[in-house]
Amino acid sequence: MKTEKSLTNESLDPNLGVFTLTTSRKIIWFSLFLFTLGISSSAGAASSPPREGVKKAADLQLSRQGTYPNGSTGVGVYTCAWQWDINPTSPAYRNTQGPSALGLLAAYEALGKVKYLNGVVCAANQMILRYDADTGRAYAQDMELLVRLSEATQNPVYRNRARLYHQRTRAAFQTGADPMKFVMR
Repeated sequence: MKTEKSLTNESLDPNLGVFTLTTSRKIIWFSLFLFTLGISSSAGAASSPPREGVKKAADLQLSRQGTYPNGSTGVGVYTCAWQWDINPTSPAYRNTQGPSALGLLAAYEALGKVKYLNGVVCAANQMILRYDADTGRAYAQDMELLVRLSEATQNPVYRNRARLYHQRTRAAFQTGADPMKFVMR
């Protein structure tokens, strides 16, 4: 893995600007469901119905992580990814990977099971490879994932990558109207 050099002293601007996001409602609701269940469970309980629900949902989410056709460009595959819809022929799209991984990260934070963190790390590393390979706009949820994963793993590379992608996005879309210009062209 590459080491970061020039970004270590820069701070991530909390104002990410306005982004037009087209994400799968199913994945967002699933991620919110996992997060809500994780918050509602008591921290020290050995096993409770909400914690059991988080475990079952996270295990299912982890089992669906795999290699799928790239629906964003139609060329190649996404690894450590989740499908857009749950069916055998559905491809994976770039904009749904962050929310999917955030759901697993919430499960890891609630339950402490390393297998969930490993799934998140795999997805984040693949995300970094994709964003480093092009200069496209990073999605806000992907930057959030990288920052939260940096905190969970104490690995500054993820936060530094989020900074880089944030700077790239801010440079491309300098006003709140710019993302709509991108979408409407």
